[in-house]
Amino acid sequence: MPINYAETVCASGQSTIGLQDEIELDYLRNDLPQTIASIRAGADRLKNLVTSLQNFCHIDDVYPKPANIHDCLDSILLLLKSRLSGIQIVRKYGHLPPVSCFAGQLNQVFMNILTNAINALLNQAVQQEVASELRKRQSSIVGPEERLKPQITITTQVRSAPADSPDPIASRWVTIQIADNGPGIPAAKYQQILDSFSVENRADKETSLAVSYQIITAKHGGRFYLRSQPETIMTSSVAPACSINHGTEFEIWLPLV
Repeated sequence: MPINYAETVCASGQSTIGLQDEIELDYLRNDLPQTIASIRAGADRLKNLVTSLQNFCHIDDVYPKPANIHDCLDSILLLLKSRLSGIQIVRKYGHLPPVSCFAGQLNQVFMNILTNAINALLNQAVQQEVASELRKRQSSIVGPEERLKPQITITTQVRSAPADSPDPIASRWVTIQIADNGPGIPAAKYQQILDSFSVENRADKETSLAVSYQIITAKHGGRFYLRSQPETIMTSSVAPACSINHGTEFEIWLPLV
């Protein structure tokens, strides 16, 4: 029986089209929902990033306005997410009322402090890696190393007036503690930081921490404490007892007025 090649080619083409339709249908059923979910997740991340940028770039009004401190902190953490790889963030958020503040300036303080903590932890990680390589080269027997996971802990709470306020402007204060488990601050740098806080040297040494100190104490009537182990660092007066075993801790007090 002779073979009709035209019919065979036509039938083959129809089978191919049918198979293509089945493949496309399987894609629509299985892969398309996942693709849409990924697009939505990306859009949500982009929306959150835009919101964080808007909050960070917020132009403060003439008078302070109530702000959610936790939203401010989370916005800055989102902006710094690319640098937080390998660093654990521990949030110990208390129940805070809205705080009357200049949100834009406060965001700058949080950015400065968190950047300082991240730099300390990243530098420590590099130094540990270099030391580990040197030990491996010098000794053929190297035991397992115990390294603390880089960590930044953020603690917020409402507290009574600080001890160094003989005539406090408010009976209740909001405190924000940002602590890292890094190497701490060397003694030489410790003195430089203290000097940058003084009015006489502020113009000569306009560091990010000096600006943060000025924003908290002068603009918000608050307290700005900086502590480090093994060195204990305190600003303006005797600070409360240090709550860290090692590393550096910043503590901000804002009055609830």
